Amino acid sequence: MVRKRLKRFYGKEALEFLNQVMQDKPLLPFLIPLGLFAWAVERWLVPFSNWVPLAAAVWATIEYGRFRRRLLVEDLDKRWRQLLLNTAPTDPTRALSVAEQASD
Repeated sequence: MVRKRLKRFYGKEALEFLNQVMQDKPLLPFLIPLGLFAWAVERWLVPFSNWVPLAAAVWATIEYGRFRRRLLVEDLDKRWRQLLLNTAPTDPTRALSVAEQASD
């Protein structure tokens, strides 16, 4: 008798938990069947075991390239600002007036 009450209690808690997860993550009902479908395709049609690590490596390489490019742009921007700071006159208003005189 106690076990039956515990089963109903756990079942009720599990149902409440699933309802809460469905409210928090509405994409979950779509992702579970998608995962099962991908598993079935992988299991019976095309083994992904070689493609998944390859795709992950390509993605990581592309992300690393983007990261390095962003670092390079930041470094060049920093160097450019330092060059402008070192070559500019000490007074910014004077630099503006010199630039206006040169354009006239």
